Amino acid sequence: MKALIEPQFQSILTVRDQSLYAVEALFRFKGQNTLPARHFQKWERTGYIKYIDIAVLQTVAELVAKYKFADRVAVNVSARTIEDASEEYFRELLALAGKLPRLIVEVTETYAITNCRKLIAFSKMCAATDIHVCLDDCAPPHQFCDGKFIKAVRPKLMKIDAEVITRAFDTGAAHELDPLRGLVQRAKEAGAGIVAEGVDSPGKLDFVRTLGIDYWQGFHADKPRLMATFPKKVLVRAPSTKALATT
Repeated sequence: MKALIEPQFQSILTVRDQSLYAVEALFRFKGQNTLPARHFQKWERTGYIKYIDIAVLQTVAELVAKYKFADRVAVNVSARTIEDASEEYFRELLALAGKLPRLIVEVTETYAITNCRKLIAFSKMCAATDIHVCLDDCAPPHQFCDGKFIKAVRPKLMKIDAEVITRAFDTGAAHELDPLRGLVQRAKEAGAGIVAEGVDSPGKLDFVRTLGIDYWQGFHADKPRLMATFPKKVLVRAPSTKALATT
């Protein structure tokens, strides 16, 4: 499976000044630009997702060894992997963290958590090793948006789902805006930075700014792409062994 994986990367920017905050590694099969959602559903259902999550970490680590980023990298992990193989996954996570200025691990929302204690323990292990935990695709009434759950997990970051942002922006309706504002408030109370997903226009970026959101991601900045195609100010090619021997 690892030989079939070719992650693509997308920028996460600060709302304040549009500077790069991190790049997110997104699972892709080689030669494909879309996320195979049906595969992930099957992998999470069967437990095979742990092998995928670990293979992605290893692939990203190999890319980082070839191309050095000047900032943070975010990777995704299923809650099923944390429940089934947290220690094995965490070992690979530490190996990758040692190659980066900062590593962020985004816990995806698609698996219904059955053991919160394991997720809380995983979050504590990450905090103890300076790895930032992020709750991904938060959308009320998902468990990730519950105040007690947020306080228990203590994420460093929370990502608000693109559809939540888009519906509130497009309609301006109270029944869309109020849950969004409530989620932002709960995140702030927990001390978590907030990322808005799906920002695809200047107007939506202005909207996100008015909500007091810290970071944003979306096609208004860039589309997912291969690591080698990032601008030179973000990406520095690691010198070859031959070059190292002559310097």
